[in-house]
Amino acid sequence: MKRFVFIVPEFLNVYLKKDVGTIAYFMSKNHGYESWIVGYKNEENYSYQDGVPGVRLVFLDNTGNILRDFGEFIQKNAAQIDVLAFFGLYAERNGRWIRQYRELNPDGMVYAKLDADELVKGLVCPEWYFSLVQDVLVSAESQDIVEWLNQHWPIKVEWVRNGVRFEDDYQVIPYEGKKNIILTVGRLGIEQKATEVLLQAFLHIHKQLPDWELQLVGPIAKEFEKYKERYFQEQPEMLKCVTFTGEIIDQKILKEKYKQAKIFVMSSRWESFGLVSLEAMQYGCYFIGSDIAPFRDVTKQGELGTLCPIDDVNAFADCMKTIANDEVRMQKICDSAPRFVREEWDWSNVVDEIQDKLDKRLAGIIEMNASESLWKEAYSNLNKDCYLDASIKLLQGLNID
Repeated sequence: MKRFVFIVPEFLNVYLKKDVGTIAYFMSKNHGYESWIVGYKNEENYSYQDGVPGVRLVFLDNTGNILRDFGEFIQKNAAQIDVLAFFGLYAERNGRWIRQYRELNPDGMVYAKLDADELVKGLVCPEWYFSLVQDVLVSAESQDIVEWLNQHWPIKVEWVRNGVRFEDDYQVIPYEGKKNIILTVGRLGIEQKATEVLLQAFLHIHKQLPDWELQLVGPIAKEFEKYKERYFQEQPEMLKCVTFTGEIIDQKILKEKYKQAKIFVMSSRWESFGLVSLEAMQYGCYFIGSDIAPFRDVTKQGELGTLCPIDDVNAFADCMKTIANDEVRMQKICDSAPRFVREEWDWSNVVDEIQDKLDKRLAGIIEMNASESLWKEAYSNLNKDCYLDASIKLLQGLNID
């Protein structure tokens, strides 16, 4: 059986329901791989494994030497790995492991999923890394980032979108079943998410939207607790219309949140993608987000949602008020957004695209390795009678018209 291995030292439980776990799952389900995710055991409980049946989790002992720990794994298993995948742009360490894998398995394929946001523009990668990954499938998640990388990096970067899963029991939610709820989901209070922007924006308009509630789902950063306490102390009336639910582990309960909400907001300062945006649109939420690369993709450049300038409290406030008062617009998006997500962002189809791109690169590697072998044979026989025969083989291998 073919083997697909994701190397993810920072592996967390939540990765199993995001791109790492889902790609491994559909590589197994759709393409017959034995899928492994290899990482350190950074949490005690990996409960989301139930959602990716067939995916094997391999936890390595953390000796404090990450290069050696994963290098030893590759040394032992390279010959049995058909596709070695990496998550995130860690050029120095991933480059070492790619070189090691290629030396041990020249015909093996490598996939580097960058998980790249705007911050990638400030990173400096060594030239040797670019030389090493010329024939590697390197992908980023948003079109604007891919365009920038292809203009500034000396390698080809592919656009491979993220996606959402459509389970057998998936049903489109009628707009009539929704409530006056503005929802957000994520790691609340960290700098990236700009949760304070959303809270301040809703504070500006809550009196004009007396029947609406803001619900914030997710773990709260410790450094944000004081801000949250002060927010309610200074505006106690907000306790009636703003709810922090905490993290919701049960995916059925989280889906119900999406189904109930009319509007979903992400005030993020940056994102490599923001998968919850698609999850919300999958269930008919009107999406409001910051004007950043991935949100331009998921809204079709604002056609299926509204984008606001980063950190602009007034813009988010005005947008939420405008959309909340426009039932026709929300109902239209409730009908069209789920169709768009199903047609363009189904994880099963995205993984098929990944496999197709890998197949094309594999064909190129095999042809290149065959040509190199023929060159060596011709060179070694320069002074032998079989030189002509080797030369004929060489020309045949190059497919010269």
